Amino acid sequence: MATSSKDLDKVTQAKILANLAVLGGQRVQDDAVVYEGTKLILPEQYQGQPMQKVVNFLVEYEEEQENKFNISRNFQYHPFDVANAFQLVLKDVFGTTGFGQTTYDMFGGEHPPEFKTVSIGAGQTVQVPWGHFKLPILNATFVIDVTRDRTGQLVGYLVCEAPKKFRSQVDGVFKAVEQRLTEVSLFRGKAIDANWMEPEFLDLTGVDESKVAYSAETIRQIDANIWTVVEHTAAVQAAGMKLKRAVLLEGPYGTGKSLTGLLTAKKAVANGWTFVYCRPGQDLAQALHAAKLLAPSVVFFEDLDVIAEPGAGQDQDRVSKLLDQFDGISNKTSPVLAVLTTNHVDRLHRGMLRPGRLDAVVHIGELDAAGVRVLIDSVLPERLRGRSTTTRSSSRWRASFPRSSRRLRSVLCATPSPARRAARSR
Repeated sequence: MATSSKDLDKVTQAKILANLAVLGGQRVQDDAVVYEGTKLILPEQYQGQPMQKVVNFLVEYEEEQENKFNISRNFQYHPFDVANAFQLVLKDVFGTTGFGQTTYDMFGGEHPPEFKTVSIGAGQTVQVPWGHFKLPILNATFVIDVTRDRTGQLVGYLVCEAPKKFRSQVDGVFKAVEQRLTEVSLFRGKAIDANWMEPEFLDLTGVDESKVAYSAETIRQIDANIWTVVEHTAAVQAAGMKLKRAVLLEGPYGTGKSLTGLLTAKKAVANGWTFVYCRPGQDLAQALHAAKLLAPSVVFFEDLDVIAEPGAGQDQDRVSKLLDQFDGISNKTSPVLAVLTTNHVDRLHRGMLRPGRLDAVVHIGELDAAGVRVLIDSVLPERLRGRSTTTRSSSRWRASFPRSSRRLRSVLCATPSPARRAARSR
């Protein structure tokens, strides 16, 4: 006899529910009822009891299984990553993202479900479910939202209300979401700012490493303390070196500290690291939170002296909190590389510079002869480059390094820092 499409749907649904139950850690709905063999086996306590009492037990059990229960969980991931993972799980398992359910507040106001449009790159967006969603196959309602973890930072939140008989299946959905979160992220491996809920993506298309010039010693220090960790992560780990570190870039204004950040961002993205740029005025604690959840990552914070300068006008509690945050970089397990900059290293709180808090302090100053040569080659057209540049005029270049290298740098750095671009747009 041919099987109807309705019967096939029931078979498919039964398989889905069984697989979710196994994933949730149970093969049966409840210990009191076991489906096995062809005999009806009852608990020993009912031996010799009237059959009606047995029937009442089964009826009460069925009613109990229809009672609703709630299960909720905070996920230590970006809220939109949680929503996206939930969406992917429902599509993989059920072939649907569920059906939206309108809810009402105590004043009678409607709160329909929604799909949020999330930016995932320059000109790229994706829609993720948000709010209340009903899944008929489980007679369940899921709520996707944001909450605060124990540290006060925003993370993803998922809650479900469903009949008790589907407890194992709901547990299976939660475990599947957790697994998806370890595999897929909308933000990991990209260059973003520290606006955690709606991060902006950095434009790195204008960053040309071949046109960047530093002194030989500066390049050696930056490469050893920052770029090697990002570009050769496996080798660094194999050598027993730690990935977590804090590096301070210090030097006069206009010597290339912000440009180092852009170069680092490009290298980070190319090697699967997340780059979190903390713009002046943004919360460093939030930037570190983002970096830890999206690790391996680099967090880049400019103008450290603005919040880590001792003396009049400074909130000492804020400085103390900042110092504790940096201690946390070294003590936690998340591979986070913190890069900070300052134009005034002499103004920093002494506690910030103590041994063990910063792994390296890199001075970015004036160029040496090789650096000036790179600047000349990157700025002047080839037809204008002659021997006079490297011979007859070399003494004049060396005598005027401070003035000349900064002027050339200003021409070279046609791509402004993210902070300056943001300021111009405002």
